[in-house]
Amino acid sequence: MKNLFISVIFIIIATFTIQYYISSLILSSNTIYIRNSLGKFYFSLIIAFIFGILEVIIFDYINNSFSLIYYLILSMLIYFYYNFFKNQQYVDISNYKEYIIEHISHLLFVNDKILENDIEEKYKNRITELNNNIKNNLILIENI
Repeated sequence: MKNLFISVIFIIIATFTIQYYISSLILSSNTIYIRNSLGKFYFSLIIAFIFGILEVIIFDYINNSFSLIYYLILSMLIYFYYNFFKNQQYVDISNYKEYIIEHISHLLFVNDKILENDIEEKYKNRITELNNNIKNNLILIENI
């Protein structure tokens, strides 16, 4: 059981780090838009705890066991942070801004990349218009 505990803690920390930091680097249109926020923190914890459960499932499968306490604790943590995320618990306007700015940056990244592809002109024009609207909204949100 000691090995399982260390393994679960490791996978939770690793997954949280990947979700919170590395995903932002990959998805962001510009590193200036990578922000810290409670919503991002909650979501990263949810993903990390889900991977913790997957680690327990693998351990139980290999060892032909059932680690009920791990399933209960991790499930309760997922439920707890899921509710925090869904209800935006403790998120104020400043935190909201940081979260939204980073997500808008993700949209800009995807739109910019699709515009680099060879797509029909009618789609290119619509995506360019969408991108301009997104950039205008980004400016509005930054000024809240």
